[in-house]
Amino acid sequence: MDTTRTDRAAYFYGTGRRKSAVARVRLYPGNGQIIINSKSVEDYFGGRTIYGQMVQQALQITENLSKYNVTVKVLGGGTTGQAGACAMVSPAPSYRPTRASAPPSRRPACSHATPA
Repeated sequence: MDTTRTDRAAYFYGTGRRKSAVARVRLYPGNGQIIINSKSVEDYFGGRTIYGQMVQQALQITENLSKYNVTVKVLGGGTTGQAGACAMVSPAPSYRPTRASAPPSRRPACSHATPA
């Protein structure tokens, strides 16, 4: 049995909250695919592009949109609260200063994701 550990985590995870919605987010190295509750962003939010933009916001600010695949499990709240909760998680602790300089209307409740 191989018991060696790699220096790099397989994924990052974090929790975002907005209103009464809670999103558990995992970021895997990949090509930018975003899945919310086992559906694509377009299918989950019914084609409303503003919600897709909210979900992608943290990755766009940190210039990591094409570097990570994102899986989200979101519960509670309405559509806007769920999209906002998804947007509250940044890709990695090293990006905290960049994310903190984001527009104040979307400041994160959880300012960074934690490696698994």
